[in-house]
Amino acid sequence: MNMNGVFGRFLWGTHNVCWHAAKTALWSPLYYGRLPYLVTFAAASSHIQFYAIQRGDVGNPLAVGGPLRLETMSGRVKALLAVINLHRVLRTMESYLPKQVLPVDQTSIIVQDGYTREL
Repeated sequence: MNMNGVFGRFLWGTHNVCWHAAKTALWSPLYYGRLPYLVTFAAASSHIQFYAIQRGDVGNPLAVGGPLRLETMSGRVKALLAVINLHRVLRTMESYLPKQVLPVDQTSIIVQDGYTREL
């Protein structure tokens, strides 16, 4: 089974790639800091696939490892190890993240790198 093809159609469709590419090219540093890519996943039935989406290149997600089958014990163990390793990667990228934390229960005005947002 070609999981990249299945997940590619699931994630991106056939008509939305240009819209998504334009949107991610303008990732706000207020939300994403200076992250060069986002780590994401796609899931279908009992399968999961992790991806890295580079800034401005959403039409070409990079598969991180192979697709994992969660119906088997070995697949679940591999998925757990993948999540632990992704956590380690994200920890090393901490310096790229925005310094402010956005509170959920109040309006905030944030100014950073020439951007001003009221949230």
